[in-house]
Amino acid sequence: MRGECESSINEFLDSVERAFSRVDERAFWPVSGSELFPLYSEVQAMQVYKGFEELVERGVTLREIAQLFPTPSVMRQLLTSTLVVGLKVARKYRLMNFTRWGVEEFTCLFLQALREKQPRDPLLTTGKNHVWSEGEVREMIAELEWSREVRAVPKAVVALDSLVWALYFDLFVANGLEIAGPYDVSDTFGPDRTLLIREYHDLAPLELWPDLKPKWPGKLRIYLVYKGVQPEVDWLLHIRTSIPLGAALELYAVDPPLDINSLREATAEAAYRQTTNVAAMGKLEQLRKGVEISYYPLRNFFEASGESWRTAALKAIAGLEEHLHLVPPQPAKTTRSYRSLFDPRTETIE
Repeated sequence: MRGECESSINEFLDSVERAFSRVDERAFWPVSGSELFPLYSEVQAMQVYKGFEELVERGVTLREIAQLFPTPSVMRQLLTSTLVVGLKVARKYRLMNFTRWGVEEFTCLFLQALREKQPRDPLLTTGKNHVWSEGEVREMIAELEWSREVRAVPKAVVALDSLVWALYFDLFVANGLEIAGPYDVSDTFGPDRTLLIREYHDLAPLELWPDLKPKWPGKLRIYLVYKGVQPEVDWLLHIRTSIPLGAALELYAVDPPLDINSLREATAEAAYRQTTNVAAMGKLEQLRKGVEISYYPLRNFFEASGESWRTAALKAIAGLEEHLHLVPPQPAKTTRSYRSLFDPRTETIE
């Protein structure tokens, strides 16, 4: 078991390092991880740890716990936002007793839960995010209405992605978006055809933004078939490819069926309004909202373990405000060792 744990942690760090090494934290909007996470990471991490402890003691299986998270990418996002570093902070400053698992053991346990959520390469070591099996995908695509009129699709994707960023900030894109694939669909669409699925699984978070007034579905998927390209999906849901994806796009389908132009117009307008509203917030208000956003996809987990997600978030916000009385938010870091930062076996916390 010890060897399996070490191997799992090393694979996790390899994947994280590949993704984060390409990122400039200064580009994150409206706040960076360096500004936000140190203000509350240990609070959220300890809450998740204790929630796991409560559920395990009640006999809830790891598979059942994993189903409390909306997507695999939400679980991955939690690992590299607050969970690992927050527990390391708690260990360093003795903020809690690690009565059941140490930080390393709990990280491995969480990685096991992630594997229950996504059995095939949950750490994305191959650049493939196979949220669904190939058999499940074959059944999905057989029932769709496909179109070759793809000119409007890239702009629609930009509008949808912009809305996700505006709703959840750059740090928490997985709250509203999952990118699955690539899948080889040559048997269905011809040689050298690849499928990506963009699942927008929460586009109407009225609990966070009650004035949103959505004119689009809360959930939808866009299926995209490309020719002659082999994209890779990384830990941060970035797509890496040798050529522009738009030039290789041949077919698309939307589920539920929607007019792509109407969808683009509605979401582009909403993204603009939402971005304007967030930009008008003061820095403290943005930080508070960032904490709330980070708790939002964990609501089923917290409620199952006996605590309202809003109550949990308010505790973290109170800690954030107390922290800010002592230390101002830190600027985005230009360089850091992400491998050491996210390694539960080290003492690195910044």
